[in-house]
Amino acid sequence: MGIEIRTNTPIGKNLTLEQLQQDYDYIFLASGAHGSLKSGISGEDSKVMNELVLELLRRVALVRN
Repeated sequence: MGIEIRTNTPIGKNLTLEQLQQDYDYIFLASGAHGSLKSGISGEDSKVMNELVLELLRRVALVRN
């Protein structure tokens, strides 16, 4: 499907948001919360609907457990 999932990957010192934006068309950052909040990042509403992403994460978690 062309999806790459990275877990336990800190954003900041060794990997910046700017680097990710250059390397990928779409980025989803999750802190492990079970609810969605706006982050204030430019364009966050243009490509992904929060409810759909949360449903994807729920399904992945159910399959893994």
